[in-house]
Amino acid sequence: MIPVPSQAVVCEEPVHGRVAVWPDAARILIVAAGAAAVWFRIWEPLPHFSVIGVATLLIGGWLLPALSRHEAADPKIFPNSAGPSPS
Repeated sequence: MIPVPSQAVVCEEPVHGRVAVWPDAARILIVAAGAAAVWFRIWEPLPHFSVIGVATLLIGGWLLPALSRHEAADPKIFPNSAGPSPS
């Protein structure tokens, strides 16, 4: 049997300095709706090219390059250098 703690452990510090808030939740929902629209081929004005897919990619992925640059410069993640090693 797995022991269950009597009180829930709550992390008071946000992970990597960010807290998921409404903009993050809205972005996730928009990406999910865009993925469903592409899957069901809701609107494809051009053959072999999905306008909704590209828009969803831009909306869902715009934050990733900024976060990866921020974390690459974080000394907690790469303690022996100013960034990732160029291997």
